[in-house]
Amino acid sequence: MNEGIELDITAEYAVNLSLVEIGIGSLIHASNIPFGGQILSINQGLLLTHVIKLLKTDHNTGARACMNISTISALFKSLSPAGKKLGPMLSISAQGFLFSIGIFLGGSGLVGVILGISLLSIWAFIQPFITLYLFFGHNFIEAIQFYLAKMEKYWGLPIKDQFMIIIGVIFFKMVIASLLSILVFKRRGERFFYQPPKWTSRSMIEVEKDASNMEVVKSSLKDIFKPFFLFSFLMMMVFFIFNRNSLAEVIWMGLRPLAIAFLFFFLSRHPLVYRSFSKLRKKGYFPNQFKILDKAKEKLKNLKSEEK
Repeated sequence: MNEGIELDITAEYAVNLSLVEIGIGSLIHASNIPFGGQILSINQGLLLTHVIKLLKTDHNTGARACMNISTISALFKSLSPAGKKLGPMLSISAQGFLFSIGIFLGGSGLVGVILGISLLSIWAFIQPFITLYLFFGHNFIEAIQFYLAKMEKYWGLPIKDQFMIIIGVIFFKMVIASLLSILVFKRRGERFFYQPPKWTSRSMIEVEKDASNMEVVKSSLKDIFKPFFLFSFLMMMVFFIFNRNSLAEVIWMGLRPLAIAFLFFFLSRHPLVYRSFSKLRKKGYFPNQFKILDKAKEKLKNLKSEEK
């Protein structure tokens, strides 16, 4: 495929994925819609499926395009003036990498697409555990063992069966995602992927405006009271109370993850994130990534002028 055409398609769909991730993603997170991350991960897989169908190319080019689209979309997320950045950037990049592995191994046909979206589907289950482990350290592993043992004791549900339920849920998502990817790959059209809803572009009109430190602090404090973190924190506090003798130790074990979480939320929203990534512009593999990013920003400016 002509390099210029591949560049155009990659830039175009990096913008499209970014609009959905930042526009619809912000709506999902603001509304605290259950399983929002799972929905967004499937959406990314379906958009990449559409790109593979559109490119009609070999597995190397297809895998590279999917990885580039995901990486550029993640970089766009760092440009967003609102919302968390590090977590979504990791998620978008990791899912793009997993989808690309599927295309590289299975080819740019239906087999590769199904393998890719199946691998991608797993990440949304893994990342929350990585984040919580970062906040709570090894205590988080101990807490999981504690609650699994309690469920086995009081509900009569063996630990093996509990793991089978978790695996079943993951497998169910993989099947649903695979069926949807087959539908996208076989059907013509899919206007949603060609052009996301116009209202999503409003979320990126001021994409290069830096948020102030006070705005970042306020948003970071709000993150601590989001249902996912609040529920996890309360569950950990129950674990600490049952397993620590000293009240001072319980308080310390509770305050430490709060401080770590706030620092993580603050850094994940700060404009410094993008500035740090921009330093990679001339290093190694990244010049090509930033070339696509610049092309994508051009397309975004065109969207902004259309809005006016």
